[in-house]
Amino acid sequence: MCVSDSQKKPRKRPTNTYLLLASNALSTLTPLPKVIDLFFIVPEKLQWLDVSNNHLTTIEPVLLQFTNLMMLYMHGNQVRALKAHCTGRPCTKATHRQ
Repeated sequence: MCVSDSQKKPRKRPTNTYLLLASNALSTLTPLPKVIDLFFIVPEKLQWLDVSNNHLTTIEPVLLQFTNLMMLYMHGNQVRALKAHCTGRPCTKATHRQ
């Protein structure tokens, strides 16, 4: 029996804790919360984000929404300086590797 596309069950959203967005020519992460909300069952569990090799120039405050984020890969972007977005205090553990 052949099942047409309209008869297939809807795809479930993954329960993953990681998102790979490397090499997508991204210049901003502003829409990231909406994208994660669409594709993840529990968006607040995001722990690992790879946005390497894009066109990002800053580490955007939108990343602070992901309080469980442990790994952030941003190499291969055009980030020139780290800004202190950590709750009003300098990010003392933040490092930038080139």
